[in-house]
Amino acid sequence: MLRTFGTPVPWGLGPGPAQLYSIGGALTAVSMWLEVTPSYPETRREHELMLTLRDTLTKVPLDAGPADLEAARRAIEGMVQYSRSREAEDARIDAKMGVLRAVPRRPRIKSSAPVGRHHS
Repeated sequence: MLRTFGTPVPWGLGPGPAQLYSIGGALTAVSMWLEVTPSYPETRREHELMLTLRDTLTKVPLDAGPADLEAARRAIEGMVQYSRSREAEDARIDAKMGVLRAVPRRPRIKSSAPVGRHHS
């Protein structure tokens, strides 16, 4: 049996396809996601889960049987469920807000000299 799912597995994460048809397609989608998604401290859990999914899919044998494909399907579905969860969404928002947060300014040093004049 080839490493192809009997019915497509919903994906729709990042720039990847809406559905996955095979283990090879799933590995490509995971690689795409990892390539375009920066790893911030706030999104560490999602990033680590995606790496774990990649490792799981890589271990599916070439002569995968129904149990292997079902395990891969469940792993993919779990990743999609987490990525669409409120927890993951909030983490991505926090990561983006961290990038946008203003850097605190250093306090101005008040000088006793008038502006534009130099002391001799």
